[in-house]
Amino acid sequence: MRFGESDIPNILSNCKRLESLSFFMCGVGISSVLHVEHTQLVELVMSYCVFKTVELSSLPKLQRMTFGDWPCDETPLVLGFVPQLSKLSLANPNFSGKTHNLSKLLADAPTVNNLFLEFRSEKIWVQPECPKVLAHVLAKLRFVNLDHLPEECDISWTMFLLKAAPLVEDLCITVWDHKC
Repeated sequence: MRFGESDIPNILSNCKRLESLSFFMCGVGISSVLHVEHTQLVELVMSYCVFKTVELSSLPKLQRMTFGDWPCDETPLVLGFVPQLSKLSLANPNFSGKTHNLSKLLADAPTVNNLFLEFRSEKIWVQPECPKVLAHVLAKLRFVNLDHLPEECDISWTMFLLKAAPLVEDLCITVWDHKC
């Protein structure tokens, strides 16, 4: 579904009690930036949506976010004021080969304690970083799920996450042996 520029902001401003919102295969356009503000939204799911960037400007009650299959190489998601965000799921097939730094992506969301990263291809979209750089954004991380991790990424690849998040209690890694 293709929305007009003001459609999503109108939905958010008119549905004041909205707590959960899901978008699947919709958007405004490849060059558009979606600014999301809502006082009551607790859960936001966006999959296969067409936006250049999704900016979560002010979502004071947001606890869960699923964001998958973004089409752009730019910064796909900007986490603004999301003080209660605890569960974040990100999935990207990364056809372009562009990588993203978790330290930048999660810079304003140090409350995330449950992180799900899905890769869906042989290309990794998360750039390994120095654990000291990541430590402040992963300090509260307890649950990590790395899904469809290419088999070329051995345990040393995951160590940059684990070293930055010493409080992890549950780690799940699913390796994907992709043979075309």
